[in-house]
Amino acid sequence: MYSQRAFVLLILLLTPSLYACRSHDLAPVGGDAQSGDAAEVEEPSRSADADAGDSGSATPDFDGPGDDPSSSSGAAVIAPRRDDPPVIGADGSDAAVIGAGGSDAGSRTEFAYVATYLGGLLGYSIEPQTGALVPLPGSPYDGRAGLFAVSLHPSGDFIYVADYLGKAVDAFRIDQSNGELTRLPGFPFPVTAPAQLGAGPVALTLHPSGRFAYVVNNGHIEAYAIAADTGVFTVVPGSPFSVASPPAVLAVEPAGRYLYASRDLDGTVSGYAIDAVSGALTELDGSPFGANLLGRGGAIVFHPNGRFLFKGGGNVSSFRIDPSGVLTDVTGTPVAGGGSDDIAIDVAIDPSGQYLYGVTTSTGLLRGYAIDPDTGVLAAVPGSPFTANPSPYSVAVDPSGRFVYVGNDDASEVSAFSVDRSTGTLSPVAGAPFDAYGLQPEFAIAGTQLPSAPR
Repeated sequence: MYSQRAFVLLILLLTPSLYACRSHDLAPVGGDAQSGDAAEVEEPSRSADADAGDSGSATPDFDGPGDDPSSSSGAAVIAPRRDDPPVIGADGSDAAVIGAGGSDAGSRTEFAYVATYLGGLLGYSIEPQTGALVPLPGSPYDGRAGLFAVSLHPSGDFIYVADYLGKAVDAFRIDQSNGELTRLPGFPFPVTAPAQLGAGPVALTLHPSGRFAYVVNNGHIEAYAIAADTGVFTVVPGSPFSVASPPAVLAVEPAGRYLYASRDLDGTVSGYAIDAVSGALTELDGSPFGANLLGRGGAIVFHPNGRFLFKGGGNVSSFRIDPSGVLTDVTGTPVAGGGSDDIAIDVAIDPSGQYLYGVTTSTGLLRGYAIDPDTGVLAAVPGSPFTANPSPYSVAVDPSGRFVYVGNDDASEVSAFSVDRSTGTLSPVAGAPFDAYGLQPEFAIAGTQLPSAPR
C-alpha cells in the first residue's frame, strides 16, 4: 500500500531556479507517526513512524539555468523574482540563495504553491515582513486532484505536480506578475511504469539544470527530458528504471551529477549517476549506503557547500559526500528528529546551510540544529525542541531563511515560525496556523542560487 499524501510541498518563488525538489512514494512503516482515517476514495495508506557533493570525473558537467542550486528533497520552492539582485548568504560564501538575509529581502514578492491530496494545488502570496500566507484569488487549482508532490522548474516558468489519482504528472505555467497558473499543453502526462491497482506517481523531483524530471511510480524511477521552451516531457531511453528496493523520496544533489533515493523498506540511501546527455540513471558502486540506519524512507536535503547529505525517516542522519558520489557516515549520526511518514519531507535545511529543522509527528515536536559546515555535525539550537501543532507532518524553510513552515496532518493547516538568524531559535508567526486543504501536508524548498561554494 502507498502512503497517503496531500499537502505535498510548499513551493515558494521569487525567480528562476531550483533549490531542491523532492519526491515520495511507497509502503507504510511502523513507528513514530499517528494513524489517520482512511479516505473513501483511492488513496495510499499512511505509515506509523515515521542535499551533494563533489562531482565525479566520470560524469560530465551540466549546463543550464540553475546549474548548481542546493537541493532539498521536498516540495516548497522559493525563488526571487528575475529583476531582484542576488544577495550573498549568511555564511559569506558565493553559494547563497537569492534573498537569503539581504536588507531588501522583506520587500520581495513571494508565492507559495501547495499540492494537496483531494484539495488540489493551492496558491498563496507570502507576506514579506511577517511570513503570513494569503490565498491567491485563483486558488485552488484543479481542486479535486490527488496530488502528492510538486516541483518548481529552475526557469521559474513551470510547476509540476504528481497526480496519484490521475496516474499522471501535471504541469502549469506561472504568471510571473501575479502567481496565477495555466495548465501547459500536453498535460496531464501519463506515467509509463506498468500500472497496478493502487499505483500512481507519488514522488517528483527536477534536475537543477531543468533538463530532466524524475518520478517514483509503482516502485520504479521514471525519467523524462523536459523541453526548455514548452516544458513538455519526453521519455528518457531506458526509463522506467528498476530498483532493488522501492524509493520513498528522491533528490538530485546541487551539481546535478547524482540522484539519491531514501529506501522505503530499510531506510538506507541508494545513489545513481546521472548521464549528462540523456538523463539516464546508473546505480553507484557501493549503493545503498547507511547500512546501520534506523527507520525508513525520509526526506533528503543537501548542504549548500555540496559536502553533506542529511536524511530524515525516524532520526536525522548525516553523510559526507565523496567526489564519486559515495556516502560515508558523519560522526555522531543519527540524532533525534525527522520522524514522520516514510515519504514525508520531515527535515529541511535553510539556504545558507546554517540550520536544519526536523519534525516528529508522534511527539508534536519541531527540532532545530546548527550545522558545522566543515564536519556536518549537528548541535541543537537554543530552545529546541519547539512545540508544533498536534500532528506536524512536514517542514520547510523559506529561501530567505527567515521563516519555517510546518504542515499539520490532521488539521489541514500550516504553522509558521520566524527564525532568529543569529541562533536558529524559532518564534511563532502572528496569525498562524493558516488554513489549507487536503491531507498530510508536505513541503520541499527550492530557490535561485549563485555558483556553488568551494568544496
